[in-house]
Amino acid sequence: MEHSVVINRPIAEVFAFLSRAENMPRWAKYIAEAAQTSEGPVDVGTTCYVVSKMMGMRVKQDFTVTECIPNRVYAARSTSGPVPMESRYVLEEASGATEVHVSTTTDLSGVMKMAGPLLIRKLRKQMREDHENLKRYLESERATE
Repeated sequence: MEHSVVINRPIAEVFAFLSRAENMPRWAKYIAEAAQTSEGPVDVGTTCYVVSKMMGMRVKQDFTVTECIPNRVYAARSTSGPVPMESRYVLEEASGATEVHVSTTTDLSGVMKMAGPLLIRKLRKQMREDHENLKRYLESERATE
């Protein structure tokens, strides 16, 4: 799944916000909680967890940062949880704004595979909505608080 959005904020600001797990509940609709679990600044090998709300349940997944190029690329892969996944963000400067390209891959197997096409459509829609929420949040006054 892929999506792009232009955010009217400097690239350094967008990268700093996106690369902090704790910010996810502010813009991702189904994320109830998220936090970094390793010490130090975000870099390759940094770990975090994300708690999603799905079908009335709370599901925890652990992630490890697999790629981190400040103000350019941020990627993380799940290391636990029901659906193996990896998300990769590529940021590009766009006339003072930031163009964010996100791609997410998932491994739907078992029972999830049968629901694959329907689930993928739902996930694509949610990805678009979440990244539009990210844009609105970062462009709002709340983002500067």
